Amino acid sequence: MTKATASMTIDSWNEEGFAAAGAISLAQADSPASFTGDLQGSSTVRTLLAYPASAAPSFVALQAFEGTVLGKKGSVVLQQLGTFKDNAAHVQLSVVPGSGTGELEGVSGTGSYVAPSGEPAISVTLDLLF
Repeated sequence: MTKATASMTIDSWNEEGFAAAGAISLAQADSPASFTGDLQGSSTVRTLLAYPASAAPSFVALQAFEGTVLGKKGSVVLQQLGTFKDNAAHVQLSVVPGSGTGELEGVSGTGSYVAPSGEPAISVTLDLLF
């Protein structure tokens, strides 16, 4: 595995509710992001969020990245699974199998990040196999 670290900046956050299921409100958000560091490029993220009345919110997302990873050019999709706690989003990442294109074809791996509320730059770490 090869470690890649990057700074991710969420360029905007456009969220809207779409349903309620008992005491849980559901929302979706679109959020373009840009990367610097071992990942250079941009992404589009579609997030589905659940806001329970008596528990921490949680979410799933797909993030379509295009650019370079450790100098390799292409695109890849990352799956996110996260929860909000202690005023931060705690996120586990995994490369969607078969999603790599160009020099990123065949890439696999996992990663994570913690995004404190209000912080513009998020430190992302990925462990990748090329």
